[in-house]
Amino acid sequence: MAGADDKSKEAMQLTIRDQNGDHVQFRVRKSTKFSKIFKAYGKKKGLKTDSMKFQYDGETLLGDKTPADHGIEDGEQIDVTVSQDGGTW
Repeated sequence: MAGADDKSKEAMQLTIRDQNGDHVQFRVRKSTKFSKIFKAYGKKKGLKTDSMKFQYDGETLLGDKTPADHGIEDGEQIDVTVSQDGGTW
């Protein structure tokens, strides 16, 4: 019989969508720390992790939490906002 620990080991698909509508899909476990997901997204997009803010249903996601902590299910979407540094006119 499958227990709660077995559920957290199940693979799920997450989509991360930026403010331009571009999206990247990741296959992760429900027990995977967001910090690992954020780093993978940043590497794929060539961005620093500290320049990004990740949200699910309007709630900011922290790196030490997991999809299971937020009740995020397979196929759901996380939004990311990227802050821009500097700039001149």
